[in-house]
Amino acid sequence: MNEVMETKGTNLMNVKESDKVKLFNALNNAEASLSDMVGQAIPIIGYFVQEKEDLDEKTGEIKVRKIITVIDDSGKAYATNSNSFIDAMNLAKQVFTYDWNEKPLVITPIQKKSFSSNNKYLTFVVNE
Repeated sequence: MNEVMETKGTNLMNVKESDKVKLFNALNNAEASLSDMVGQAIPIIGYFVQEKEDLDEKTGEIKVRKIITVIDDSGKAYATNSNSFIDAMNLAKQVFTYDWNEKPLVITPIQKKSFSSNNKYLTFVVNE
């Protein structure tokens, strides 16, 4: 389940039948926010990126945002809409190309200060 899967243009038929219930429950009921896990190691076996559409009440415009749900080796799900976290996970998928089900990718979420402002953003480091 460590494929990058986005809801648009993805064939969910590639997910094993035995994993579909786990996947649905993880995506629909993430147990924690990744922001709450800052500084804590999480052994990741997979993740899923979804696009969500929100209506801007003031402008009437539809805005699209992405949400990533990561699943740990015990089946617990954590979610965030941090683009920096999503970008880091996509990079990790390119670097760590082995099967994360066999050897989970252990990450630790961190907050970093933006170079251009005083804002902080969520990303992660990979544990050795």
